[in-house]
Amino acid sequence: MAAELIDSVVAIALTSPVTVSAISRHRRANQGMLPPAPALGTRIGAAAIVFGYELVSRACWGRTLGERAAGVTVVASDGASSVIKGGTISWAAAGKLAAVRVVPAIIPALGTVLYAADTFSPMWDRDRRAVSDRVTGTVVIDA
Repeated sequence: MAAELIDSVVAIALTSPVTVSAISRHRRANQGMLPPAPALGTRIGAAAIVFGYELVSRACWGRTLGERAAGVTVVASDGASSVIKGGTISWAAAGKLAAVRVVPAIIPALGTVLYAADTFSPMWDRDRRAVSDRVTGTVVIDA
């Protein structure tokens, strides 16, 4: 959960320019009124940025900044060579893991529920694996 918290702060920092820009455009067009919720384009743009962050972090360095700070890493649960390449997970596995974690955020209410379920599922899972880890065939271990 510490890794998730740190990665959330990184995601907010990375997506803030997109969000602030969208809010500024809306306020100028609507005489200073705040938008009721982020537009679909803004959500897709922010999701693409976070997807890129998670994909590159995991495929190139084996873990995100949050996972590095928390002292954990993601590896294949069954040791499959198609998932692990050079000590890190493959681009395909990293992409699938990033997509499972990021795409639901495009749908506000459902995305929040799915994100919370993924984040907190290790607390009740017998193997302490998140839903995204089960879907992608990975497991988080101490680094």
